[in-house]
Amino acid sequence: MNIEEKSIGEIKGNFKIEAYQRGYRWTSQEVKRLLDDIMEFGGERYCLQPIVVKPTETHYELIDGQQRLTTLYLINQYLHHISCMRPPSYTMEYTTRIHDEKHIGSQELLENINKVDIDIPPHIH
Repeated sequence: MNIEEKSIGEIKGNFKIEAYQRGYRWTSQEVKRLLDDIMEFGGERYCLQPIVVKPTETHYELIDGQQRLTTLYLINQYLHHISCMRPPSYTMEYTTRIHDEKHIGSQELLENINKVDIDIPPHIH
């Protein structure tokens, strides 16, 4: 087991979320709580709860922490879109959402979240 402390900006690599993981379920309340937590640190180094991965030859299988890591990815993508902030230094792919003629792949969706027209169910608004 290897435990490393990294800042959000130091997260690098390709992360895959396998089908056994639940889908992304955070609501605006969890996202707000995370942002409030980060803001409380006032620019000091902020540490998340551990992100658990299993390294493979081509990627990291994300075992625990996908809600947090996906949220940070989406926030970073948004900030990159509205400002000169650099894009995330890691990629994410949900193996349950493959790229085919009917669907945009999860990695493409996450990378282009600001450009994709998504039908949002009424209960989410």
